[in-house]
Amino acid sequence: MAQCPVRSCEICENSLGSRYCTDCEQFFCKSCEISHLKTKPCRNHIFQDADNGNPEVKTPICKQHGEKFTYYCNTCTPLTCNICLPTTHNKHDFRLVDAKDSIESAKDKINSSRLALTNFEDEAEKVKKDIVERVVVIVNAINDTKDDYLKSIEEHTFKESQKLKQKFWIVKKQLKMTEKF
Repeated sequence: MAQCPVRSCEICENSLGSRYCTDCEQFFCKSCEISHLKTKPCRNHIFQDADNGNPEVKTPICKQHGEKFTYYCNTCTPLTCNICLPTTHNKHDFRLVDAKDSIESAKDKINSSRLALTNFEDEAEKVKKDIVERVVVIVNAINDTKDDYLKSIEEHTFKESQKLKQKFWIVKKQLKMTEKF
């Protein structure tokens, strides 16, 4: 059975690190946690029991500078560190974020992309159905026109055939009368 290593408080190093600050990614004892939360920049930090904390999941770090990503570039959408910001993202629209904000932002983008994809696929299906319906209307119109032409040809053929038969009978009668004389 795997054992969990005992972690000491990373501040005083004398007590058991039973609390984990998800913002600083550090283990604290209970008294150091209270002191930490009293400092102005850290008063909104979130703590959880060290057993529930996942210290292996760290804030992503800039590979170029080894700094934590502290900004989100709204212009080109990547996370950026303090050093990259003035050089690579100069004149870009950016905001200060923590890892949770960027994860939420990424989740929001994934959800909106999924919704856009679903809408696109639904619209594509509607267009396909519309095309099929229009083709059916066109084919029906062509078939109706074809049927009208065929009926017209049959009627014309019948009339002309009757006229020719009548002429044939008249000529035949005249021929018979001529033979009698």
